[in-house]
Amino acid sequence: MPKTCDILNKEKMIRRVKSGFRANRSLRFIYGRFSSRKDRYYNKMEKKPKKKNIAETVRELVKDAVEECGCTLWDVEYVKEPTGWNLAIYIDREGGISLTDCEMVNDAVEPIIDEADPIEGSYCLEISSPGLERDLKNHEHIEAFLGTEVAVRLYTAIDGTKSFNAILSSHDEEKDTVTFVMADEKELTLERKAIAKLSTVAEF
Repeated sequence: MPKTCDILNKEKMIRRVKSGFRANRSLRFIYGRFSSRKDRYYNKMEKKPKKKNIAETVRELVKDAVEECGCTLWDVEYVKEPTGWNLAIYIDREGGISLTDCEMVNDAVEPIIDEADPIEGSYCLEISSPGLERDLKNHEHIEAFLGTEVAVRLYTAIDGTKSFNAILSSHDEEKDTVTFVMADEKELTLERKAIAKLSTVAEF
């Protein structure tokens, strides 16, 4: 039997089994509170992943197809999890992502990835929204959330702390810096290389 990706989710889950040209595939459609995602496990012969940047390669492959579906490509990750390698394609659109969006994007990008075949070995393909709390990894991400509260984690402590929440005020792409408005209303400008993680803060 093909191995499946173990996913914990308290919301509705629909499971289907479908056969493909590579192997039998176990499909899971998950519509969660903060994101919608569709997982597919490709049961190929186990090999070590290629050393090149697979996430960037897949990003270039699928970007146009995602946009043709009326969505934007937020991020692509290729990471090792306890169950195996996971290729996650995060999509976004104004008003939020639906399960239908995930299925549509999956149907659009799957043949492109299959044709290019950039990954050696087994992996789980996931189409997902980035959720309400998402990492801001590039200048486009930062630009989209200017004026909002963000969580910041630093590599080196400043004034005795490595993490804080602040308002994302501005960024300078040329200097590769980000400016925050702190709780005391003072501004703090940091180089992006000093920031270990920058993420949005969900408002409830």
